[in-house]
Amino acid sequence: MHPKPFILIFILSTSLNTIAQTRSRLGYSVYNALIKTELADSFQSAIIIKELEIENRSADLVEAIKNKNKEVIYFYTKGIAIDSLTQQLIIAYSENQSKTRLLEKGFDLPVKPILKGKKKIDELFEASVADGWKIFYQQYPKSAGIFSFSKAYFSSDRTLAVFYCSHQKGGLNGHGDLVIIENVDNQLRVKYLISLWQS
Repeated sequence: MHPKPFILIFILSTSLNTIAQTRSRLGYSVYNALIKTELADSFQSAIIIKELEIENRSADLVEAIKNKNKEVIYFYTKGIAIDSLTQQLIIAYSENQSKTRLLEKGFDLPVKPILKGKKKIDELFEASVADGWKIFYQQYPKSAGIFSFSKAYFSSDRTLAVFYCSHQKGGLNGHGDLVIIENVDNQLRVKYLISLWQS
């Protein structure tokens, strides 16, 4: 093999790996930012489902955005106007979901992140939801509950990200939201939190 093509392939491969790692870190950073808003000082761990999910709970909202149906949009946003850039990002997110897995080392939280498979967590609740939560808190005392995410979708300039998050702490203590995180002066903050369900 001629050395120049090999060098070019090596450089290209290294560049693609660097891009993938940067995108991966960005994904974890937005999950970290959201989890931190849900933590109390008494929590010692957060259980995170390691399989990213493909969510369809936002389908009605996406359809309303496409059809410019302000009544439905305002129903979901509780009357808060969402800028057009964010609306387009929500549509793009809905069209570009994919499954993958999360890694524990990607999380940087003030509590211990514990990644578990969805099947393993679901098994706790097979007999009953109430008993499942008792067992859950026996196994994970002082836990912040169970977090589940979809894959984060980023704007082209990487200043906005949209993803789905569910957070459950009990049978009637949970919520699922479409989360829009923005980067302002290198600080990640929640720009919009659009409620899709509550229990």
